[in-house]
Amino acid sequence: MRIAVRGASASVAAAAAVAVIGAVGAAPASAARCAPPAVSGFDVASLHARGIDCHEAQQVAVHAIRNGAPHGWSCSHRRHGHYVATACHTIGGPRHSVDLTYRPA
Repeated sequence: MRIAVRGASASVAAAAAVAVIGAVGAAPASAARCAPPAVSGFDVASLHARGIDCHEAQQVAVHAIRNGAPHGWSCSHRRHGHYVATACHTIGGPRHSVDLTYRPA
């Protein structure tokens, strides 16, 4: 990639190039730790959201536990002893994800 800058110093041109490259290759948003939702009959130990707020993550978690993946989402489940680790992500569009761990109460 070549950036031409007229009348600017080399350091300004270099800073502009770094800013453009940094914006294109920016790291994805970090996961937010959310309060686990209350789900009758289950003990939800942890909940993390990426790309969505905690309220929406709680709704996805409740739906995933009770009914499976919500419409437009895909979820995978792994059993770890008494706990189930569930990872859900949106299908198509922007990438949003919810990770939770729960067990029957």
